[in-house]
Amino acid sequence: MPPTGHHAIFLSYRRDDAQANAGRLFDWLARQLGQGQIFLDTEKIAAGEEFPRELEKRLSASDVVLAVIGPRWLSISDENGQRRLDHPRDYVRREIAQALAQNKRIIPVLVGGTPMPAADTLPEPLKPLASRNAVKVGDATFERDFDILVDEILGRPRNFIRRELDRLQRLVFVAKRLSIVAPLLVIVLLLAAWMRTLDAFGLDTQAATYVLWASELVSGTRGDPQVILATIDAETEREFGRPFSTAHAAQWREDHARLIERAAAAGAAAVVFDLFFESKQPAADTTLASATQRALASAGTRVVFGVRTALNGKPALVEEFAEAGGWGSLCLVRRLGYTFLAPLAVLMPGAGGGDLARANTPGLALAAVSRHALHSVDLNRGEIRLDGPPPEVPLRFSTIDRIRWEYGACRTLSRGNDVAMLLVRPAPPGYWRSAPRAWPYAELLDPRRTPEAQLKGAILLVGLTALTDPLANPDEHEIVRGFTSRKVYGVELHADVIDSLLTGDVIAFASADLQTVTMGIMALMGAAASLLNTSLSRGRRRLVTTAVVAAYLLAAVALSAANLLLNILYDLAAFLAAYALLRWLQRRALGEIAFTELK
Repeated sequence: MPPTGHHAIFLSYRRDDAQANAGRLFDWLARQLGQGQIFLDTEKIAAGEEFPRELEKRLSASDVVLAVIGPRWLSISDENGQRRLDHPRDYVRREIAQALAQNKRIIPVLVGGTPMPAADTLPEPLKPLASRNAVKVGDATFERDFDILVDEILGRPRNFIRRELDRLQRLVFVAKRLSIVAPLLVIVLLLAAWMRTLDAFGLDTQAATYVLWASELVSGTRGDPQVILATIDAETEREFGRPFSTAHAAQWREDHARLIERAAAAGAAAVVFDLFFESKQPAADTTLASATQRALASAGTRVVFGVRTALNGKPALVEEFAEAGGWGSLCLVRRLGYTFLAPLAVLMPGAGGGDLARANTPGLALAAVSRHALHSVDLNRGEIRLDGPPPEVPLRFSTIDRIRWEYGACRTLSRGNDVAMLLVRPAPPGYWRSAPRAWPYAELLDPRRTPEAQLKGAILLVGLTALTDPLANPDEHEIVRGFTSRKVYGVELHADVIDSLLTGDVIAFASADLQTVTMGIMALMGAAASLLNTSLSRGRRRLVTTAVVAAYLLAAVALSAANLLLNILYDLAAFLAAYALLRWLQRRALGEIAFTELK
C-alpha cells in the first residue's frame, strides 16, 4: 500500500520542456501540502551551492519523485544533435536513474498531452520507468487532474478530495435543514407523547413491557427482601376447617388478632393486610382493634388495613380499625400485558403550590413502609413527603398519572384524579411463593413452626393465594413476560411495591426535559445516518440503520435496568422521521442523478 502521512516530494523536469508546468505544480503542491515538503531546483538551491551534490542530497531525502514529462522530455537534444537522455551526465537522466536505484516511489506526470514513453525509447537505466503508473495533468482539466495526483501521492482513493467536498456540502446542507427539521420533529413528537397518541393502540405500554422484560435479563437477582408473605391458601383453610368467606369473617378476624400478637412478640415492623374490612363483626372487631393497639404500644409493630373504597381521603373501613391502625388503598392499575401501576398517593386539587402538592389516600405499600401520615408529593424530585422526618431511603414514585376512567373493583380512585404511581417490577416466577419469603398463614400462628428470626424487623403482608374455591379469590392477575405469561396474586404485586419502596429500587419514567433531549439526539442521529448512507449501498445502509437502532435499544434496556424508562417509540420515531425526511431533502436538493452517483 502506498505510504501515507509525511511526504517529501522531489520535482524532476526539463527546463526546456515543462518548466511552466513544473512551476505550477510546485505552487499548488506547496499550498496543499506545505512549501517545506516540495523541492524544485530553481526554488531550493541557493547561489554558491554545488548543484549536482545538492540535487543528489535532496533526491535521497525525498519520499516521492514526480517525473514531469512534457512533449520534448524524451527527444530534446544538445548542440551536437545527441539526445540528452542518452548522455550519462544529463541531470534528468541522473535524477530518474538515482531514484530507480534507490527504489523511490516515482510518479510520471504527463503534461501537454504527452503519452507515457515506451521502454524501448528509454536508455537502459531508465527502462523500469515505463512500468510506473502515470498521472495525466492537462491545462484545461488541471484542477481535477491535480486532485487525482494528490490522491496518488498521499495514497488516497481516487477523487477523494471531490468526494470530501461533496460530503462537506451535504453536511452543510443537512445542518441547515436539520436546524429547522429537528425542533419541529421534537415538538410534534412531544405533543404526541403528551397526548399518548401511540398508547391509544397500546403501543407505548407494549414497548415498555418488552424493555422491562429485557432489562430483567441483565439486572441480576434481587437481594433478600424485608417482606414476608402470610398466605391464606387452601392448606390454611383445611387446617382451620373453614373457608375464607364472609360467613366466617368473625373467626378470621380473631385469627388476625392472634397473628398480630405473634408478629409483635417476634419484633415484626408491621403487619399489613391485603384484605378489605368493610362489614362489621362487633365482638371480633373489638378483639382485632385491641390487638392492633397493643402491638403498637408494646412492640412498635404497626398494623395497616387494606381498603378498596375511599372518598376525599376517608376510607370505607370499620371505624375501630381506622382509629387503631393505619390504612392503605388496595388498588393496582393494570396497563397492558406486563405493566402494573400501584397508586401511592392521590393529589388533592388546588392544594399546595409550586413543586409540592398536598395528597391523600396512601397506597397500601406506602402505608406499610411509613410510620407517618402522608403529607404531599414533591413533583420536582419525584418523592412522597410525610408528616415527619424524611426516611433514610427516599420514597419515590414513577410518574403522575391522570385517571381517565373508573375502576369497578377499585373505588379509591376517581376519574380526573392525578395520582402518584409506582411502576411495578414483578419478581421472577416463584420468588414470593416459598420460604423464607412466604409462609402459610397457619404456620405463622404457631411459634414452634416458624422461627422468630424470620419475623424480626420484617413487614408481614397477609393476603390470599390459592383458595379451595378458586372463584372465592378474584385477586389474580396475568403477567406477560416477553413471549410467555403467568398468573400472579395481588399480594405478590403488593410485596413487589413494598420491596421497591424499602430499597429505593423504583423505576422512573423519563421527564419531559429528558424526553426532549433523547428525541433531539435521535433526530440528530437520524440525520447523521442519512448523510453517511448516501455513499453506501442499500445493504450497508440497512446495516448502519439497524446498528444505530440496536445500539439505542441496548442503551434503553441498560437504563431500564438502572431504573430509568425511556419512551422508546417516540425516540425511534424521531430517528426514522429525521432519517427519511433528510434523505428526501437531499434527493431533491442534489438531484437524482448526483445522488445516484454518490451511491
